[in-house]
Amino acid sequence: MFIGAFVLPIAADAADVKYEISGCSHNEGTIIGQTEGVMLGATEVNGNYESNVYGNGGYRCRNVFTVVGKTVEFTGVCRFTDGKGNDTFGRYVGSNGTWDWKFLGGTGSFAGISGGGPGKNLKQFPGAKPGTSFACWDATGTHKVPN
Repeated sequence: MFIGAFVLPIAADAADVKYEISGCSHNEGTIIGQTEGVMLGATEVNGNYESNVYGNGGYRCRNVFTVVGKTVEFTGVCRFTDGKGNDTFGRYVGSNGTWDWKFLGGTGSFAGISGGGPGKNLKQFPGAKPGTSFACWDATGTHKVPN
């Protein structure tokens, strides 16, 4: 007589993975409108990153910003591509050089990614032509990818 059991696979919850990431970018801005003490604009951001989890890769972001007095507020979306061609997509919201990142999704090994964390600008340098700059930053956080 055979006595056995069927074992049904149970989906395990994905574990939080801690990440550290840093990068530098070339930024090109456009002023949409300006008056005394107020500026509205948009920026195209292209850069490279390195990470303990994601390896090395490139990214492209678009953001809009406002400057009112000495307060700078911004929000944007990004596509990060690792060295294997996997993408992560997300958005950030911040002010005065710090932001919160949220993963919205991904492709390949990052399909279904969620999570995020804080980031901050480390240094910004003026570019060779008006409206351009270079910036370096770092960020930390956690993400989950479904099994």
